[in-house]
Amino acid sequence: MKALCVPQINSVSLMDQPMPVAGENEVVIRVHYSGVSVGTEMSLATGKIDYYQRPPFIAGYQACGRIAQVGPKVENLAVGDWVAAFCGSGSHAVYAKAAASLTHKLADPSIAHEAAMFVQPSVGANAINQAQINTGDAVLVHGMGLIGQCTAMLARLRGAYVVGADVAPARIEIGKKHCVDWMLDSSATPPVDLLKPKFPWGVDVVMESTGVQELVDVAAACLCNKGRFVFEGHYPGNLTFRFLSLHGKQARSFFPAFIGDSPVREGVLRLMESRKLDISPLLTHTVSWKESEAFYGRLFTKERNTFNGIVFDWRDAPE
Repeated sequence: MKALCVPQINSVSLMDQPMPVAGENEVVIRVHYSGVSVGTEMSLATGKIDYYQRPPFIAGYQACGRIAQVGPKVENLAVGDWVAAFCGSGSHAVYAKAAASLTHKLADPSIAHEAAMFVQPSVGANAINQAQINTGDAVLVHGMGLIGQCTAMLARLRGAYVVGADVAPARIEIGKKHCVDWMLDSSATPPVDLLKPKFPWGVDVVMESTGVQELVDVAAACLCNKGRFVFEGHYPGNLTFRFLSLHGKQARSFFPAFIGDSPVREGVLRLMESRKLDISPLLTHTVSWKESEAFYGRLFTKERNTFNGIVFDWRDAPE
């Protein structure tokens, strides 16, 4: 089968690879769409993090398509089912393998394109659940990448007043149009100062979604006394921040990880199927598998900061 591979650090190649075989509790999916997680995938492909994967490997970790094989111990999934899955690795390919426990049926296959990116809103939903965001809360999403965007949309569905902060013009525009009640351009002015007209004492919840250690203190300054601070980003290695920023406010801090338990993921997919959560405006690039190598190569450059949601289309790839 054709697969998009990282044969060595800082390189990508569309290659022929063996088709995966389902283990006892696994399924193999004929991929229709695979979603690109730019931050995580580039951290792996450039060697920034190496505890999860090391080259050579097939890139990607999320996909949507139809089941082609089921393992002997798999229940409630069958060949032909439309599913969205967290594959762990190897999703940018004609066929991808996933644990049955991380594979979810779609009631409405018409959302297959968006469901290929179900991991990002699932990360947001898991973080929101842990922080117990309620109707009427004032929430700052600090860092409006795709996870931040999805988190903001879900927090609004909870009835929160959501503020976004970012420095990139493209993300600021997307946030303003689709995700938040109030969008801040923090490229020149700290968000704590921009918040003061409406929230002089800070917001109830800060979702720190940048994953940039140097920005944790910037985000913490925006929190009110006894507020909730969520480390939603991923911070490789040790994390250092000013203890008194959160200690002095008697903050409650949360460290959500991964995409939540099965009910969280299923709830996200139901919201997507009902169109209450519509992430289609966030998906700015749909790329044919034939162009995937050239496009993925652009992610190794600063140009990646101009992209938002990226989906690879494998529907007409040879089998």
